[in-house]
Amino acid sequence: MLTYDDLRMLERDLRGEHVLSVYIDGRASDPAERRQWRQHLDKAIRDARAHLSEGDRDGRAALAECVRHIEDALAPFTGALGHAGWTGFATRAGLRYATTLTVPMPTLARWAEGPWLSPYVRALKEEQAVLVALVDSQNARLLRYANGELERLDLLQTRETDVPPGHMGDAPRERFHPGVRGPTQTDTAQHVRNVAVDALVGEAAERLHAHGATESWILIGGMPTTATHLESRVREKLPERVIHAPSLRVDSTDAEVAAMARQAGSMLRNAHDLAVINKVADTLAVSGQGAMGRLATTRALDELRVQHLYFTHRYLDALGADAEYAVRAALRQDADVEEVSGEAADRLNDYGGIAATLRYSLTPAGTAAH
Repeated sequence: MLTYDDLRMLERDLRGEHVLSVYIDGRASDPAERRQWRQHLDKAIRDARAHLSEGDRDGRAALAECVRHIEDALAPFTGALGHAGWTGFATRAGLRYATTLTVPMPTLARWAEGPWLSPYVRALKEEQAVLVALVDSQNARLLRYANGELERLDLLQTRETDVPPGHMGDAPRERFHPGVRGPTQTDTAQHVRNVAVDALVGEAAERLHAHGATESWILIGGMPTTATHLESRVREKLPERVIHAPSLRVDSTDAEVAAMARQAGSMLRNAHDLAVINKVADTLAVSGQGAMGRLATTRALDELRVQHLYFTHRYLDALGADAEYAVRAALRQDADVEEVSGEAADRLNDYGGIAATLRYSLTPAGTAAH
């Protein structure tokens, strides 16, 4: 899958060239519809061709060659696509990029100058990793979920510590006398175990940070007491990036961990996005440090002030060309781009479906336009 940097490079490399950009919805719950994606794609290509005039022979020839490149890339898929989505970009010179996707896409074909990138923004959410920690009193298993795949990172274990001899309740030793209770061996052993678990939790927290916790979402599961301990430790520095899933066990299968990680990432991302959109709407747009709505956001993009661009699926559906312009403009100024969903999308749709945080303030005249 493409990363943000890859998307920027693709936009730069294909800028000025005519590109056939294809997206496919690969979902098919009914076996009888395994090849339905092909019918939808054929219609999308016919629609793209219909926008060319009959007299534009060179344009029609170039599009036909691009269609052949896309068809060659899709040749291995003789039945169901087998993936949630697929995308490909072709120029007359050949296929420039193609990949399957773990998120569904609308089936469409765009013949335009430069690659059509706005639909792909939804897939970028899968790039942001979810770090997973499964812990008990003796082990901490750390994994990373990203781009639909689960990767094993570390296996940490408690360090064995000798338990010093303690008072067992029989004949008092020297310096013991009736009426004074010394530490029993059971008390001492429990204290040693507690110290070992605390050290394990501390090491797990450090390793999570080393693996990029500040840029990732964090999911914690396992033995409830140890998992809660680790959650508290991580939450001290990253309160908005961690979630504890009590149903996630140390012996959960990889499939269970991956499903929970994807769900946790979505929940944490949506909560973060809602907080950002609320902040832009309630304070940043008023102070000139943010832009809400199409006019203010477009102005900020034109003035190269955008740090992070947000838009909704409704905005993309209703104003596809505007959304595409905004995405390309944001990528050209190294801004991050995100399609928000959930409550964040509901709030943003009230303001026109698009917003941005800015590198520096707009003048007051540009803050209220929707």
